[in-house]
Amino acid sequence: MRNVEDNAQCPNTPPSAGPAVRYYATNAASTKGAAVIVKIVQRQGQAALVEWTDNGVTRRSTVPASVVQKGRVPTAELRRGIPYGEPWEDLIELHATPATLAAELRRRGIWTVDDLQANAEVARGAIMDAYGCELAHLLRAVKERREEG
Repeated sequence: MRNVEDNAQCPNTPPSAGPAVRYYATNAASTKGAAVIVKIVQRQGQAALVEWTDNGVTRRSTVPASVVQKGRVPTAELRRGIPYGEPWEDLIELHATPATLAAELRRRGIWTVDDLQANAEVARGAIMDAYGCELAHLLRAVKERREEG
């Protein structure tokens, strides 16, 4: 497998534009005054790190512990909360294409469905190589974001 730090092996590698910090707003229960069911991940002092599902996407945010009532948090409080984690959506740029993956499969001798079924691990290696460059791009974007402060 390629070294993900080696961008020279990654074709079509554009320079990173540097991601913007993104604060998300929940779509769950958009009705005014509605509350969202949350799981408390951690409490520290007067703050609580909560987790909830928003249209199938798991989110986390830090909110005042006092707003968590019976496992629910008002939607407005979730919108005001401090998002937890990296905004992966802003950092991920996919460059691998179906043609890139097809070339990796063929390079490894996978030409037919029978080849694919008989050599699933080899196919997995092809996918990892095709998308290994994506990991290199993601690592570079995270590094640049940290350097920007």
